[in-house]
Amino acid sequence: MTTRNGYLTGRDRCLLEFVDRYRVGTDDMFQGVFFSEAKQRTTSVSRVVRRLIRRGLVRRVTWSPGRSYVVLTRRGCRAIAVPDRTPRPLTEQSLPAALAIAWHCVRAGVTRLTDREFRQRYPELWRPGLRSSCYYLTDTPRGLVLGMFLVDRGGTARRLRGKIRRLITQRDSLPAFEALIAGRRLRLTVLTGLPAQQQNIRRSLKRSTFHRVEIEVCLVPELGEILTGP
Repeated sequence: MTTRNGYLTGRDRCLLEFVDRYRVGTDDMFQGVFFSEAKQRTTSVSRVVRRLIRRGLVRRVTWSPGRSYVVLTRRGCRAIAVPDRTPRPLTEQSLPAALAIAWHCVRAGVTRLTDREFRQRYPELWRPGLRSSCYYLTDTPRGLVLGMFLVDRGGTARRLRGKIRRLITQRDSLPAFEALIAGRRLRLTVLTGLPAQQQNIRRSLKRSTFHRVEIEVCLVPELGEILTGP
């Protein structure tokens, strides 16, 4: 298909679906996922994103000099047949988390489950008051594991341990979650932005136990740039 008469190419649709899934997208992310050709990658991604902006399917937001991201518009939602809504604006709190999760998923080859996907696939794991947009699935030697993201914003390792305990306690009262934990099929992925903080968290977690939940601490350099930048 071409876009001349309003149609979407397969790559256009995938790009819009990516932005819907992660709430954000950057040109660098798009290059790595959708523009694998070595030649003229930057030119290609810029041209495609500009065209989608002109058509009103995405909107570019600049949050600091030289840094920007795109978000889906209502027209973009309609184009890929997702609920027609004005996407919630990202804040100083939600933007770093959204970007960190997107960057990690791109690099780790995992896919974040949207809120609607999680509720449809795993209604037994959902209840009011529990955030359901922070999960992903990953295949391991012991089978499929449900992962859950926690984004570190530079607080103390002790405070982070408290957050981890609360996340687990809030969920292990649900029988389905209790079964996942008992079967070692629940993983908590902590995303942090600085190597020193990553080491601090890892040392701190070695002194703690969290039932049978696997805890991993992954570095997302872009998160560190956001949290320490101007």
